[in-house]
Amino acid sequence: INIKDLEFYKNAKNNQKTSISDPIIDKKTGKVFLGIAAPIIYKNEFEYVYVVYIPYEKINDEVSDIKFGKTGHGYIINKQGLTVADKTVNNVSNQLNVIDASKKNKQLSDIYKHAVNSNPGTDSYKSDGKEQLIGYAPIPDTNWVLIVNAPVKEFMGSINSTILLCIGVGLAGL
Repeated sequence: INIKDLEFYKNAKNNQKTSISDPIIDKKTGKVFLGIAAPIIYKNEFEYVYVVYIPYEKINDEVSDIKFGKTGHGYIINKQGLTVADKTVNNVSNQLNVIDASKKNKQLSDIYKHAVNSNPGTDSYKSDGKEQLIGYAPIPDTNWVLIVNAPVKEFMGSINSTILLCIGVGLAGL
């Protein structure tokens, strides 16, 4: 692979903005990396692009820490629907496209299509007969979208617990 052909490098050079790659899979080792390209400007003139590669685990550890209820979780997709970060690492190394994978669930597929082409939002959908909540937001300065989803029952359970706690604290203060 010639680095000068990669989109994140071209973006850093042409737009003179720091750019992050989608996951890059080393064909020899199977290891996954992310590239960060930053333009170097000297005396208001573009000089070159500085590139650093970081192991995928660094970003994945952060995303894996996103919890929503008991089973809800977060993951990152790019604007084409490819999984960029997920607690299920195989979704990244196998280049899972969530838009394609969700075609059997039109409601979810439409949500993904909307998420990659819009502002932050929330929605709900049914999966295996259970109502799910999903939230999404673009990540600034990337072509990525953070997705968080959880069963409605778990979400409502945490809200109900918070309300009961507030009532309890209020009553205790009387």
